[in-house]
Amino acid sequence: MRDEQKLIKQCLSGDRRAEKQLYDTYSALFFGICLRYARHREEAEDMLVTGFTRIFAKLSTYRMNGSFEGWMKRIIINNAIDHVRNRQENETLSSDDVSSVPNNGLQKLEARDVLACIQRLPVLQRTIFNLHAVEGFPHREIAGMLQMNESSVRVYFFKAKKQLQKMLA
Repeated sequence: MRDEQKLIKQCLSGDRRAEKQLYDTYSALFFGICLRYARHREEAEDMLVTGFTRIFAKLSTYRMNGSFEGWMKRIIINNAIDHVRNRQENETLSSDDVSSVPNNGLQKLEARDVLACIQRLPVLQRTIFNLHAVEGFPHREIAGMLQMNESSVRVYFFKAKKQLQKMLA
């Protein structure tokens, strides 16, 4: 804990080596989060860089109480949501996408297969699925984040689960 506070103070003083150390320590974890919201690796990389930019910009607001990792994770998730919200494309899931997922009756699913399926979900379904099923946010809080009503969030979550079940069956 002491080392973490020292690292934060060094980052606040503009120490580039400390910033790199912070990035190197947490980038793999946060990249995994970004991948769940992104359509592809390049988009996840953009989300990660933007997220860390926001972390460094807001670092002075961290009050050294509570989990620093949790504080940063929240910024990364909010950044991913902002990215999704600003995306202008209208994603749809084609039958080609579903059939391209490996599916042999007894084949074990690997994490990358599940991630590939999640990435193929329409953007709003993917976002809500990630926030609820993976991050553990309640529907009410997700509704506030996405400026939607809670019943719509529940419907999108249900649709995401059904679509994933179909892809993984």
